[in-house]
Amino acid sequence: KKAVVKYPEDCINCQFCQAYCPQKAIKIKPTPKPQIVSWK
Repeated sequence: KKAVVKYPEDCINCQFCQAYCPQKAIKIKPTPKPQIVSWK
């Protein structure tokens, strides 16, 4: 099985969740449009 990650509204598709999970264990959906967010 793969973990399914659904993007929150503030997700900027940084790919860190994929980087930390080995062997592409994550299935990400949906693919968001690129966003720029300001860090608080």
